[in-house]
Amino acid sequence: MILLVVGCADVKPPEQSIVADERQKQAALDKRHIARWTRSPSITVVANGDDPRIELVEEAITFWNKTLEEIGSGFRLGALTRVDQPVPEGALGSLSQSVLAGRGGSAYFPQT
Repeated sequence: MILLVVGCADVKPPEQSIVADERQKQAALDKRHIARWTRSPSITVVANGDDPRIELVEEAITFWNKTLEEIGSGFRLGALTRVDQPVPEGALGSLSQSVLAGRGGSAYFPQT
């Protein structure tokens, strides 16, 4: 089993602005729903160190960072952090339920 965690605590909502006409008002409303990243998201993989899927995650990060650069985006995925330990099924289930319930959350992974 492999657990991939992507997160960034510094996402800020866009600023509101005063607008003159209906078209500008709609554009401002549309922009309000777009959050701005203030730093690259962290990426953590929790898995046994010999899990072959870890290499696939590294390749995906490289692919997306290259693609984002090619299209002129300033957004990049952060470096990969590896946690070499099995994923406790109870912790994974708890985290899944928390996310699906809309609470977000974190999971405790005991050191082995």
